[in-house]
Amino acid sequence: MPFKIFEHTADVGIIVEAKSREGIYEEAGRAMFSIIGELSKIEEKDKYEFEIESDSYDALLVDFLSELLFLHETNNSLFSKFKVRIKEIKKEGGKEGEKKVHLSASVWGEKISKKHTLKTAIKAVTYHMLSFEKKHKGYIAKVLFDI
Repeated sequence: MPFKIFEHTADVGIIVEAKSREGIYEEAGRAMFSIIGELSKIEEKDKYEFEIESDSYDALLVDFLSELLFLHETNNSLFSKFKVRIKEIKKEGGKEGEKKVHLSASVWGEKISKKHTLKTAIKAVTYHMLSFEKKHKGYIAKVLFDI
């Protein structure tokens, strides 16, 4: 399984593994929405797109999941499919070799209805215990959510 869910005091977290950096973000989105609701009941009816930038891959992961949480709350929607594209760009005004990470995302889901089973409300994505590491066959990340 590409992700695992774990309990932590009054929080819940995920550990995500993937072969690519993009895969980490896509699986983290799936993992977060599997905590919020039943993924198998979410149809890919509506598409949302957004772009974000950050100074690191781990901070970008928090920003990505926070943007998904914002879309979930403001549009009363659940998401089940995620397509992420990442590129490194030169940091304007930065020192030689300093880069920012740019993410473009397309996400699919639908408005919450009676057919959906809502499980756990997530209040925020946290930096506590956050990690994003390269492993010999891909990447692994850990994120904790405030519930």
